Amino acid sequence: MSAHTDSAQARASHPSADPTTIPSAALAAPALVVRPAVRLLDRLRGLIGSPAPAPGQALRISPCSSVHTAFMHYPIDVIFVDRHGRIRKVVPALAPWRVAACVAARHTLELAAGEAARLGLVPGGRIAPELLADDTGSQT
Repeated sequence: MSAHTDSAQARASHPSADPTTIPSAALAAPALVVRPAVRLLDRLRGLIGSPAPAPGQALRISPCSSVHTAFMHYPIDVIFVDRHGRIRKVVPALAPWRVAACVAARHTLELAAGEAARLGLVPGGRIAPELLADDTGSQT
C-alpha cells in the first residue's frame, strides 16, 4: 500500500485531523501516523483531554522544545527532534504532572508510553522530513 493511500485512509478515519502517514526508512519502523498540532490552542493543549494515542500514532507539536503532562491521566513517550530531523532526546513514559524539555528541539512528538522503544526511536536517530513538514511541505 502506498504512503498516499495510507494518508488518504488516515484522513478518512480522522476527519477533523490531517495526519501524515509515511513509511520511513529513517524510522526503521512500520508507518507512523503523525497528526500535527497546528493552531496555538492545539499546541498548548497537546494530548490533554484526549485518549492515549494508538500504537503507531503520534501528535507533532511544532515549534516546541518543552512539554508538560498537567491534567493528563496516562504517561506518554516524548521525542524531541531538531530542525534537521535528528532525535535529540527521548523521554520514555513521562508521568502525569511532569515537565520535559530539550533546548535544541524544534519539534516534539507525543506517543503512547512504550512506543519510542517499540519503534526504535533513540537519540541520534532521524525522523523522516515528511513527518516534520507542515501543510505546505516545508519544515516548520
